[in-house]
Amino acid sequence: MNKDFLLGGASVSSLVLSEQTERRWRRATRASGFETMMQLFQHCTVPYGDKPVRGVSITCGKCGREERKHFNTLKHGSADSDLGHRLMARKFEEDGWRVGNQPSRHRCPDCVREARAAQMRFMHANKTGGPSAANKIGADPVSAKVVDMPKQAEPPREMTREDRRIVFAKLQEAYDTETTGYCSGWTDERVANDLGVPLAWVREMRCDYFGPLGSNPEIDALLVEARGWRGELVALLDRATALQAEVVRIAGKGEVIERRLAEIAKAVGR
Repeated sequence: MNKDFLLGGASVSSLVLSEQTERRWRRATRASGFETMMQLFQHCTVPYGDKPVRGVSITCGKCGREERKHFNTLKHGSADSDLGHRLMARKFEEDGWRVGNQPSRHRCPDCVREARAAQMRFMHANKTGGPSAANKIGADPVSAKVVDMPKQAEPPREMTREDRRIVFAKLQEAYDTETTGYCSGWTDERVANDLGVPLAWVREMRCDYFGPLGSNPEIDALLVEARGWRGELVALLDRATALQAEVVRIAGKGEVIERRLAEIAKAVGR
């Protein structure tokens, strides 16, 4: 049977995905099965002429941007089939999307360009290099006098190009934007512990290539809540101070009244 007929008139070569995308789809199919494949895209309706028709949508796992496309089930078969998923991924990738092996790893064209720009800056910095450790740390002058020198601690390990590549790749995964900071649950310290590298390396790479914020939405929300709690506590303490002053005032007034009553009772013989 003619394969072009089975594929709705499209040539076989036009339906073959890139090698990287092919591996990603095969890995997703083996690891999670058909249900995971269905979760990569969502069914929806899209306008087609003067009526809504069946389509699929994809959502960026970083910025939340959504895009919908019409999917011709008569031409390409069911959208839930393996071939249908491959065709959907190809459609979105032709528009600049990067289709991940799970919805949170989908990236829209804007986020893809941003990641590529950051990668270019990173590669350029590695190519230009920098002063060597010998140039950074000046050598001590040589003395002819022999003295007993105290044992010094080993200098911190210098970050190699491979170290920079590993830290950069992890920050690409864990960091959101320079205005919001890390994705939920991630911090400089967690990235350093996850990779087993010094915390200073992570801070340096994050400040140079991603953004100045080292927090995440959970930490920011907790800080806002803490400031609100502190404001409520301060207001409550102010009210308590005012009430205490009022109690003292009323108690003093009561003492005066009691003394006058005692004097009146004594005068009338009671």
